[in-house]
Amino acid sequence: MRGARQVILDDAREDYKVEAGWLKSDHQAAKPAPSAPSHSRREESPQGRIGRMETPGTELTDKLKKLHEETEKRAAMQDLTAADLSQTGLHVDRMAAVFMDIDNPSKDVANFVNGRGGLTLRGNVSLSVWERIMPGSLRR
Repeated sequence: MRGARQVILDDAREDYKVEAGWLKSDHQAAKPAPSAPSHSRREESPQGRIGRMETPGTELTDKLKKLHEETEKRAAMQDLTAADLSQTGLHVDRMAAVFMDIDNPSKDVANFVNGRGGLTLRGNVSLSVWERIMPGSLRR
């Protein structure tokens, strides 16, 4: 409860926008820079270079698709929950607060509305999530 008659509820669609943005940004930053032309006799074919560039992008596309599928399942349940809470007279604020494991979207890596913010399933601090939320806070 936030205040008198107010609650905060996760918004899976907003979670997805934030998380997909992070993943796309990381992917873009990891793309190899164009290299200088090689003068060796055994140059890689254009198809080989394109294949190397597309593999990580295809993997990202697949992961985003799975994240989106889980997002829609969660969002449908959250929408019903928000409606039920509103019918009781509560004011419902929605926010991005639960972030999924990109390799297993049915699990969360951080849940800031249920007191597990930045913790792994084993209860350890998830440094990668924490660093995104509080940039520079983990540097000594």
